[in-house]
Amino acid sequence: MISIYSLLEITIPDNSNEGYDKRFSQLFKELVPGSGSAGTLEGEIVRAAMKIAYRWYNDGDKYYKGYGKETAGPAARFLKQHGFKINAKSAPPTDKGYEDFLNQLMKDVVDRVESKNGEYTPFSGDMYDNLNEITTSKPKDFEEIEVCGHCGGEISNQGYSTDYDWESWTVCNDCGQVEGETVTKYICPYCGDIKDTETCDCLSDSTGPM
Repeated sequence: MISIYSLLEITIPDNSNEGYDKRFSQLFKELVPGSGSAGTLEGEIVRAAMKIAYRWYNDGDKYYKGYGKETAGPAARFLKQHGFKINAKSAPPTDKGYEDFLNQLMKDVVDRVESKNGEYTPFSGDMYDNLNEITTSKPKDFEEIEVCGHCGGEISNQGYSTDYDWESWTVCNDCGQVEGETVTKYICPYCGDIKDTETCDCLSDSTGPM
């Protein structure tokens, strides 16, 4: 079994990285235990970034492609949820582009963690938590909604009661169109974004199709 500290032999090659690789390695040694989650948010961020880099340099896995969705995808999803620029749809397609992405990611992580000046945030979670929620529990359903076909606004029903029936019609709350064409949209149960289909980028980074 390879020790977690052997990962530190991996450096992201960049002649102008201003020592970021050494600073990253130092943060890893300081914040990431030999096994399990880090115990601080900053440590878990470093751990996730190292996971993505390790899977590429050791196995050739990209977080958004093939087997890499399983090996590096959860770490990428975790970093995206904590504000790092990671998007499967705009990921660099070439190996050189992917290494440039990793180099920038390392720098962003170092800058974020070092800005805390040692005052780290206690964190009892794990970068795999959200993945476990999606894959081991019953999947949540997308909520289907109807929106205005003209402007995409929210649709509401209005009407009045008569002695014999209820007269009603639809109105767009944004543009005011009455009985206009509507379009079906879907609300992602995990991030709340409104989508054209029952798929979402927040899932594709780790579990879904790219």
